[in-house]
Amino acid sequence: MNPEIVSIPRVVETVYQAGRWLNIVLTGGGAGLVPWLLQRPGGSKVINEMIIPYSERALRSYLGHTPEQFCAPETAQALAVVAFRRARDQLGGEPPCAGVACTASLVTNRPKRGDHRIHVAYQTEGTTGALSLVLIKGLRHRTAEDQLAARLCLSAIAEACELSVRPNLPLKPGEEVLHQRFVAPQHWQAVFLGLKPFDFAWADGAQIPPRPWAILSGSFNPFHEGHRAMIELASRLLNLPVILEISLINADKPPLDYCSLAKRLNTIPPGIPVILTTAPTFVQKARLFPQSIFVVGVDTLIRIIDRRFYSGEESLFTQALQEFISADCRFLVFGRQIGNRFVTADQLALPESLRDRCQTVPESLFRVDISSTEIRQLKGLADPTLADNPP
Repeated sequence: MNPEIVSIPRVVETVYQAGRWLNIVLTGGGAGLVPWLLQRPGGSKVINEMIIPYSERALRSYLGHTPEQFCAPETAQALAVVAFRRARDQLGGEPPCAGVACTASLVTNRPKRGDHRIHVAYQTEGTTGALSLVLIKGLRHRTAEDQLAARLCLSAIAEACELSVRPNLPLKPGEEVLHQRFVAPQHWQAVFLGLKPFDFAWADGAQIPPRPWAILSGSFNPFHEGHRAMIELASRLLNLPVILEISLINADKPPLDYCSLAKRLNTIPPGIPVILTTAPTFVQKARLFPQSIFVVGVDTLIRIIDRRFYSGEESLFTQALQEFISADCRFLVFGRQIGNRFVTADQLALPESLRDRCQTVPESLFRVDISSTEIRQLKGLADPTLADNPP
C-alpha cells in the first residue's frame, strides 16, 4: 500500500509516537531537518544523537576511514550503520533504534563538475534502506535544495520507523528518487547485532565442510578471478576446503550494511561457503576459528605485523603472535604487486614465531595483479574525480 502524503508536522508527530530511538548524521545537506525534529517538545525521548560532520576531516573521523566518494549511496549507508551502532552502544542494545544518514552535494559558491545529488540511508536491526536523488542543476537555489534533502531524510526516518505516512517531495519533471531496501535473514541479523559470533551466509546453499578449514578473508567487493584462483590453488596446496569470510566490521574499511552485503554475496559463485563475522582483526578470527589456515595476500600480512594496529605497543603485538600460536593458526601467503615490485612473504622481516607459521606461495605458481578496487574504478564505481568534491 502506498504511504499517505501528509504535512511535515504530522510526519514528525507520527515519528515521535513510533517508539524508535534515532541517531542522525548529516553532511553536505539536510540541515532543515534539525528544527523540524527538535522544535517540538519531547525530542529527548526520540532523538538520541544528531551530528553534522561537515568538513572532510570530520566525516573521516566519524566513519573511521576515507570513503572512495564523499557523496555516494555507499557512503550514506556506511554512515547509517555507524549511527545505528553508536545508538545501540549508547542505549545499551535494548530499545529499538535506527541510524539515519544524509550525504549531499548541493548548490555552493563555486561550480561543481558532478551532479547535484542527495543520498539518504537508514539502518535498523533488520533492514537497510537507501534513497538517492539526482537534481537538475539550475532549477533551485541552495535553500530549496537543502529543504528537499531534509524532506528526503524525513521520508527515510518514516520508512525506518515503518510508518504509513511520508512528506511531500516537490520534484521537477525528470527527477526520480531511486530506492533500495533489503530485509536481512534472521541469521544475518544475529551476527550483525552481535548475538552470534558467526554464521554461514547461506542457510541452505553451499555444503558446509567439516573442520579444519582454510579461510580466505576479504571484502569481496567484488569477488573476481584472482579470488577464484587463490581458492583453487590453496585447496590444492593444503588439501583442505576453502571458506570465505566477510567481517561486517572492519579495521580499515567501512562497516557493512545489509544492501552492500547482499550485493557482494551475489558476485560469489554458488557452492562456495561464506562465513559472516564481526571479527575485524586476525587475532579475533583466530579465536573464532582455531586450527585454521588463513589464506592471505602479503599486503594483509604486512598489516598484521604493522605496530600501528597495536597502538604502537610492542607488548600488544607480542600478545597477538602468542594468540596465533595458542589457537594453532597458520597462514598461506600469496604474493602481491606493491608499488613497482612483486613482494612475497619470504622478503618480509617477520618475527621467527610468525615466519614458522607462514607458507609462501611462489610467484611461479600464482601472480594476479588485479584488485577489487581497480575493478570498481574500471567500472566507474569509484570515480577518483568525485573524491575531491566533498559535501
